[in-house]
Parts: sequence; C-alpha cells; structure tokens
Amino acid sequence: MIPKKLDEISLSDLRALVTDQAREGKTLEFKRDQIGARDDDKREFLADISALANTLGGDLIVGIEETAGQASAICLLNVSDPDAEILRLENMLRTGLEPRLPRIDVRWISDPTGGGLIVIRVPRSWAAPHRVTFRDHSKFYARNSTAKYSMDVGELRSSFNSRESLPTRLRDFRMERLATISANDGPVALNEGPVAVFHILPLSAFTDPITISPNEQTLFRPVRATGFNYLHTLEGFATYSGREDAESSRTYTLAFRNGIIEAAAHVGRQNEDRSVIFPDSVEGALIEVVDSYFEQLQNMGVEPPFYVALALVGIRGYSLHTGTRRFFDARPSIRRDALILPEVFVDEPRPNTVTFLKPLFDLFWQAFGYQHSYSFDGTGRYIGDR
Repeated sequence: MIPKKLDEISLSDLRALVTDQAREGKTLEFKRDQIGARDDDKREFLADISALANTLGGDLIVGIEETAGQASAICLLNVSDPDAEILRLENMLRTGLEPRLPRIDVRWISDPTGGGLIVIRVPRSWAAPHRVTFRDHSKFYARNSTAKYSMDVGELRSSFNSRESLPTRLRDFRMERLATISANDGPVALNEGPVAVFHILPLSAFTDPITISPNEQTLFRPVRATGFNYLHTLEGFATYSGREDAESSRTYTLAFRNGIIEAAAHVGRQNEDRSVIFPDSVEGALIEVVDSYFEQLQNMGVEPPFYVALALVGIRGYSLHTGTRRFFDARPSIRRDALILPEVFVDEPRPNTVTFLKPLFDLFWQAFGYQHSYSFDGTGRYIGDR
C-alpha cells in the first residue's frame, strides 16, 4: 500500500514506484491494462480485490506494468470518461462479491499529456471473507507476498471464526478497561464520582495490530481541558488535566500503541438534595475533541474502519440535569452503576460527528428516562444544554 492518503497520491508517487522498482506484495498489486469487459477479466478483477480485502487490505494500481513482480513501466490508460469507468468498476464490485465490501475507494490520477492511472484502495474488511460470485464462480481468495490464491478450508474456518469472535474481543477489551477505570487504576487518578469513558477502537487493533509511537508531538488532548500535562505509560501515552503534583485529575486521554484511544472524564456533581450529571459534560465534551482524534489517528497511519463506544461508570443514584427544561423532577435517578452502550461502526476516515454520535447520545438520555437527547435542534444541529 502506498503510505499516503488516497487523495494525496500524485502522479509522481506512481512514477516513483517504477523508478524504485517497487515489488508487489500482500498490500500492493499492479495491473498494466484497463479492466476488460470479458467475463474472465471481470472474475480476475473481483478475485484481486477480494483477495486484498480478505487479507490486509491494500492498493491495486491499474496502469503500471510489472516484470517478475516489480513495477517496470507506466502504461497510461486511454479512458475518455474516467468517472464512468470508476462507476463501472464500483458496480462490478457491488454485484460480483458476497458479502458486499463495506467500503472501497477508487481514484483516477491523470497525466497532463493525456491518459491516466486508476488507484483502487481496498481496506481490510471487517466482513471478510468475501466470495467471488460472478457467473457462479464461488471462490474465496487471499494474498501472500507474491500473488493471490484460493483459500483452503482451514483458512476459511479461521477467517469466519475471526469475524464471529470480533464482537467478543471488543466487549472483553471494554470490560477490562471499565473495570480498571472503576478501580481508579488508570494512567492517572480521577476525581471521585461518575466517569464517562469514550473509546475509538480501530479494527486493526483486533485483527492485525500495528504499532504507533504516541508522544508529545502527537498529543490527543483530554476532553474539556484548556491546559494539560502528559506522561508516558505502559500502554502508550496519556494527557491529563491539572498539575503534575495533583492527587487526582478531572480528565485524561490515553493513546494505546495499537491505535486505540481512550478518553475518560469525571462528569458528576453532588448537590445538597441530589446528584446530577450534566449532559453537556458528555455530549459537548466529545463533540469538541472527536474530530481531532480521528484526524490525528489518520496522520499516524491508523486507518478505518473504527468502532466507537461510550460508557459511564459509578452513576448509581445520579440523574440528568436538563437545564431550563426541568425534566429531572419527573425522572428518578438511575439504578445501575454502569451504563455500557453498544459500539457504533465507522468506516469513513473523517466521519460526520453528529451522524455517528447522536444515536449514542439518544441511548444515553433514554437510560435516564427520556425519549431522546434534547441537545439537538430539529435539523440535527448540536445546541447543547439550553
């Protein structure tokens, strides 16, 4: 795979592959000619793409000739309508694989003298294994360091088991972290009381973990913190609010070396007559930072898909403070100690914040007795606690 975001790849990057005699491998494949219209051409294309998705993901570049597995020449494609060609390839993938690929990106890169190349970026699929079904072909493919191949029974069993066990592994990780935070054994001690815990969980962390090196140059700032400190930890790198010599902190964010992000923040307040959680301390706090978290992950080479998750611990006896609406008078305090909301799947590099967070916020309010989150207006715009 070319180590750049797809929209940042230039013609010079593709020419450099030839100059450097880049080799095909598990995440990179070259095709000299435009994908043809014959059935054999279509089956070959579907097999190539599914093999990448079923293995580690990668880039298929159409318009580069290879010799003995090495890029040897640029062979510009003569395509009169690149948009129509991209649509043709996408339709082929939509109808020729089962299950459908969750996501795929195709880009035309033109040459000033005419013609161009096609780069197809295939993420590692969370729904693997994918089967080629075009014209009843019915085969599964994967890639090794040199080429694609048909998966055997053992590999298929392992792939299906991996897909089925993913929800369990996600849940186990979250339960372990929530237990750690409930015991106040995180990277820094948090103030006593309810804690909201937000996780960004890259699929790669549970399938083919990469190793990143978070440090003071790649900070994930803690939620609702104007100033903060940082420290290296066993798991990775943490930022936290408050002074270095403080006994506890209000909030921290921990970047794990496998790309997982954990943001934890104290969210409760005890008054004389009741204990309350302010919705904005959960909703508004996350909306402020989540875009920067995704951007920083992308900059560090952690690619989608992601799972995002929200939980609250230590909340028994608390109710929501709903500002001027005064709804809390009719709602009893919550009777559970922990609220663990289901994971949400995100397959976009820069997802729309409201689109994927609002369903979590609706569940958050429903757990406290309300129909939905009242922090959004009729157009879906976040307006906070008013």
